[in-house]
Amino acid sequence: SKQIIFLPYYFNHKMAIQMSDGIPLLLPADPTSLLPDLQALEDTLKNNNIATVTLVNPGNPTGTMLPSDLVHAVADLTKKYNAWLIMDNTYEYFAWDPVNVPHVCVEDDHIINIFSMSKAYGCPGWRIGYIAYPPRIRGQLQKIQDTVL
Repeated sequence: SKQIIFLPYYFNHKMAIQMSDGIPLLLPADPTSLLPDLQALEDTLKNNNIATVTLVNPGNPTGTMLPSDLVHAVADLTKKYNAWLIMDNTYEYFAWDPVNVPHVCVEDDHIINIFSMSKAYGCPGWRIGYIAYPPRIRGQLQKIQDTVL
């Protein structure tokens, strides 16, 4: 399956796609703001059969906080084109300017949110996290090895 991640990306996301025999599609970010290119996303979604889009908020490795309107736009586009949206919220509390650009989460029946208590609460070496997901995929998620998530 084809799966979208945005440049620059966290290396484990690409590796997880490849380990599951997926095809990673690397989409550009704006070179100045480092925000995902929504036009490139829509063009790719409408011209391909895309399984997932992964957003990391804030970005890893950039630290770029995604504005609420952008996150909601990506959620709308993925729903429109029947793709899953995976929101990696691992660094949700690592914000340079949380007043002007607060971390935002979205939820819907096509969205999986990933969180890390290890990062959020400063537990180095621990691998504690949780996933918020639509109940209909519980059985499939239980098949995934925890190190992939």
